[in-house]
Amino acid sequence: ETDEWREKLLDKVKEKIAITEQARNRITRGEDLVAKFIYHQQGIEELSTELFGIYHKPISAIKKKYPDLTELDLLVICLLGIGMDNVEICSVLRMEKRTLYRRRQLIVQRIGINSSSNLEAFARSMLEETVPNEGIQDTI
Repeated sequence: ETDEWREKLLDKVKEKIAITEQARNRITRGEDLVAKFIYHQQGIEELSTELFGIYHKPISAIKKKYPDLTELDLLVICLLGIGMDNVEICSVLRMEKRTLYRRRQLIVQRIGINSSSNLEAFARSMLEETVPNEGIQDTI
């Protein structure tokens, strides 16, 4: 019985490691995509299309759970989820800091969390929660 219990526990740990690794790879792909966007001076529409392609499952889940979120809200959540800070997001989205802070406040209200400081944790957990899409071609 002890060996069976250990095997089950080991299987769960291996599964969690695999999911974590997939989430880490997905975040790295998102970071690479943002770097490509900045380097090639693509438009925000192209960035959102590609990011929403990489994060299709989590974005769909977020949209379903929080239908009041706009496309810009979802883009900000993606950028926060891949670890970008406010200055980097402002640069990528070409917006003023106060505009981003107002957007973050709106997102917090729309999803019902208690503060803007929890938004990064929310974004990262939402993007890491779902296994990435199968068959997405690497465009970088």
